[in-house]
Amino acid sequence: MTMTLLLPWFPIVLAVGIAGHLLGRSRGLGLGIVCALFWVVLTQSLSSTALWADTWSVLSLIAGSIAIICMGMWAGRDAGQPVGLDRPSDTSETCLSPAATIPAMNELASLTRLFNEWLPDHATQSHPWPAFGEFVRSALHQLCHATHIKPYRLTGDGDSLVPLREADPLSDSQKVSTRRGVIGHVLTSGRSFVAGDSAQGPLVEQLAASTDRSCAWCFPITQGSDRLGVVVVERLEINPHTESALLTVMEELIGQFWRTLDATIRHRAAEQTDPVSNLPTRPAFLRSAGQATQESYHQGAPVALAIFSVEGIRDLTDHGKWHEADELVAEVSRTLMGKLRTDDRVGRFDGSRFAVLFRRVDTELAALIVNQLMSRLETVCGDESRWGMTLKVRCALVGSGTEQPDLETLVTRTLEQERRARTENMRTATDIHASTAAAPVS
Repeated sequence: MTMTLLLPWFPIVLAVGIAGHLLGRSRGLGLGIVCALFWVVLTQSLSSTALWADTWSVLSLIAGSIAIICMGMWAGRDAGQPVGLDRPSDTSETCLSPAATIPAMNELASLTRLFNEWLPDHATQSHPWPAFGEFVRSALHQLCHATHIKPYRLTGDGDSLVPLREADPLSDSQKVSTRRGVIGHVLTSGRSFVAGDSAQGPLVEQLAASTDRSCAWCFPITQGSDRLGVVVVERLEINPHTESALLTVMEELIGQFWRTLDATIRHRAAEQTDPVSNLPTRPAFLRSAGQATQESYHQGAPVALAIFSVEGIRDLTDHGKWHEADELVAEVSRTLMGKLRTDDRVGRFDGSRFAVLFRRVDTELAALIVNQLMSRLETVCGDESRWGMTLKVRCALVGSGTEQPDLETLVTRTLEQERRARTENMRTATDIHASTAAAPVS
């Protein structure tokens, strides 16, 4: 009798368990009841009528039927949900569906499209970083509701940071140390800072509290092990702890935009840079200097253009001294670059001439700067033991005055002064006070 009851019961229980898991609790309960009745009828058909006279057999039928029904109900609880996880009673605490992230994804996709449209229009500018700083501020404000945003770029010496939007490139008051405060910690460690994040440790929070300016969020811009800059957000109108995923995505996105612009600028500079002097070629200089000239005029500031001519470079190459000629060109370019300001423009005009555009200076002030540069260039070029021959340096200088001529006109006038300097054997020729500038070249 035991085998008669057990043999059909076991596969029925397994079938009810599998079917109940697929159908759900209510349907699993109904299936369990039907299968329990089926098991009773099947057992009755396989045994004699004496089955109901045996108390043990009746109890077994009842227990087996209850087991089948319970199996259907248990296996069908929350179909598709892992066993041991109850459905939350409060739907407000459940996780958001993937559809809830669609608006945020659309905003991120829109931001990427905006940058792809922004890059070609601004990457060709002589100094696109201020415009990029505004783009970063707009993006962080739109997606993260951030305000008081200050992006900084690492300087060439690596000891300080300068704002992307420089009010005065010559001022040191805007520079930020890379070794102090939260900014220094973020830049050197390469890890972001979020105010109130316990994972950062009490020392970092103490460091943030000791800083004069408030900081709600600060993240570095890196490229491998190199540091390119840092972005400081003083105020956040969203909860950074519940929106940590959004902050992480924005850090990566802004970093990618930053690296793309930096790579574009470097690529353009490599195409437009003379490999010997490491200065812009003539077309690149004229384009950059032309933009700088118009910007100066728009600000109501004058400009002055100087062309330095090193006579004798051609003689070096004619005598097969190419290495000496290249070394001389590199030395002259370093001398010019060492004296100029960040917003001045300098380029290699041709094989023996170098052009410099001075911004925010008149001809008189530019003449003083030129005189210092000429003294240094004469020291370099006058070393006959180094170059094997005598080299002379001349300079022509022309200012914009109140006329504000375009760059092409300035170049034409400066070349005329250069011809006058050669004809009259002058050290420096300018468009004003020619008598005081006409010191002959010995």
